[in-house]
Amino acid sequence: MGGVLLFAFAISASFSSAAKPADKGFDEFGYNYTANLFSGKADGVDRNLDNKVWGDPTYANDHLVMKWSKAWDEARFNGEPWTCDAWENNEWNGASPNGSGEVWHYKIAWVGPEKFNVSGEWKLVFNLGGLYPHTMTITSFDQNTGEFSGTGVYDTDPLYTWTVTGKVDGNKITYTIVYTGTNAGYTVDAVGTISSDGKILDGTWSSIGQNGTWTGSGEATQYNICGREGGERVWGDFLILMDQGTADGVHEWLTHAIPSGYGMAK
Repeated sequence: MGGVLLFAFAISASFSSAAKPADKGFDEFGYNYTANLFSGKADGVDRNLDNKVWGDPTYANDHLVMKWSKAWDEARFNGEPWTCDAWENNEWNGASPNGSGEVWHYKIAWVGPEKFNVSGEWKLVFNLGGLYPHTMTITSFDQNTGEFSGTGVYDTDPLYTWTVTGKVDGNKITYTIVYTGTNAGYTVDAVGTISSDGKILDGTWSSIGQNGTWTGSGEATQYNICGREGGERVWGDFLILMDQGTADGVHEWLTHAIPSGYGMAK
């Protein structure tokens, strides 16, 4: 069913490369841009009535209903910012004469870039001609700005305590440590990256007359600004909320986000 999936998504590509027609009502291909709707044989979704869909005849005779929200329409056609209200719906029905025999339903929504929440405990090791283990506990994290704060301690001597403030931007992390116990006022500035699974941090650090490398281990949780869990990312900032259907008489759920409806998660 991967071919149909790509065909269904290609509406985004066609929107981005062509101006939106001004005519109202359905055109000969099946599009009604006033109603944000496509309804007809899938043959017309590529705006080329040749009994094929982007060169492939497999699903050309399937009936396709495609809907998209006003926010999707405004962002795609008019340059408005993408928001959590932007979504697209695709319903394929090949259970008809000359159809593919498959029935499939997809929901896609914009969710923004993937982000990391670094709240919790991290084991940090600073390298300065030797290894110096610390424990950092992030107690406050702002999911809107990526800013965080917390406390820490030098594991070998717990009299060395410190506070930390920082920010996460994508997979980049920056933070500043200020010692509050022994050696109070000593400051360390660090920059680094977060691994794709959110479990490893590494980078470089500097202080007055000193610098080195550092690593961290823990577990950052991934999230998006629309508050959705699960799903499958496409096009970078979009998420397949639902991917389910029937092929060869077998019903399958391939993707099911939480929630799978279009309303923003709370």
